[in-house]
Amino acid sequence: MFQNSRYLTKGVQIDVPRSDHDITLLHQFYNFKNEETQLLHSVSLISSFISEMPHPVKIIFGAHGASKSTTMRKDKSIVDPDKCFKVAMPKTRQDLAIWLAKQYYPCFDNISNISPDMSDLLCIASTGGSVVKRQLYSDDDTKVLDFQQPVTLNGINVMAQKADLLDRSLLFELERISSSEYKTESKLWAEFEAARPLIMGVIFTILSKAMAIHPTVELTRLGRMADFTVWGWAIAEAAGLGGDNFIDAYFNNRNNANDEALEADPVALAVVKFMSDKPEWSGSATSLFGKLNELADDNNINTRSKLWVQQPNQLSRRLNEIMPNLEHMGLTVISTNSAGIRTLTITNNTLPARTTQQIQRRKSTK
Repeated sequence: MFQNSRYLTKGVQIDVPRSDHDITLLHQFYNFKNEETQLLHSVSLISSFISEMPHPVKIIFGAHGASKSTTMRKDKSIVDPDKCFKVAMPKTRQDLAIWLAKQYYPCFDNISNISPDMSDLLCIASTGGSVVKRQLYSDDDTKVLDFQQPVTLNGINVMAQKADLLDRSLLFELERISSSEYKTESKLWAEFEAARPLIMGVIFTILSKAMAIHPTVELTRLGRMADFTVWGWAIAEAAGLGGDNFIDAYFNNRNNANDEALEADPVALAVVKFMSDKPEWSGSATSLFGKLNELADDNNINTRSKLWVQQPNQLSRRLNEIMPNLEHMGLTVISTNSAGIRTLTITNNTLPARTTQQIQRRKSTK
């Protein structure tokens, strides 16, 4: 058991944790906006040491000077230290697949947007899967790339747009560091490296305690990343942060991600707006396509976005993709086929307080 004191190591004075599982030692090296985000970061970082389980994609964002790259580098140095602590997002799906297969904790720096193909591949990395590629200098030999690991992205804004990637993500917003808090690189990393042995000891102590708690965990609420939810509760309990506090923080983060998904997806925004004053609507995909296009023109919804559907036959597929986000806003969509006639039925199950207008207002203040 440690004592709460300070001591010199490698010429740097650092705090000794109050106990062998005092996670506040880790907190002092990060700059997150609030305690909920800090809790989620600590839990997700510790869970990164658990292999062969789905991991949420960590999205770190904030203004210039918010220490996004430094935060990512610290995480990487704790979980999977190597010289490639951050790289630019590869240009092709194949290059990204190769990088994911070679790195346990890949970190991609300064991203402004993610293409649909890259987004799908990051979803595979999060929950686990394989990609088949052709062997070099071969016409018919193939190689299977398997991966399932924690991935971190950073950028000024939330760069993920597709709902399925946001549904597998954790959003971490950083505050801009004031000029009075600036440190030189040498001092910053000297302090971090001096504390690293204690940080690793705290992390592994918490993880060992969580491994004993995990088999006993039974939750009434599970997020999209169910395994992470269970492990997160166990880790938060082991760290003395409170499993229920973790659950609240996680679902609040999910709500924020859902808002981001709606902001980024013009079809979802149009459907929510269209149904804002209707208890129910039924009709063909062609009819709905026409009404959404008309509504989009009247409400400045971007129909030039790559996520906007261009044909009625694409609409049902897009509605399936954004179904979780629509359900979160109180909407259910059912497709039926009778005598060869396909009908879409959208039901408004009493919209929650966070309506489209509030989402758009939130976006305008960013």
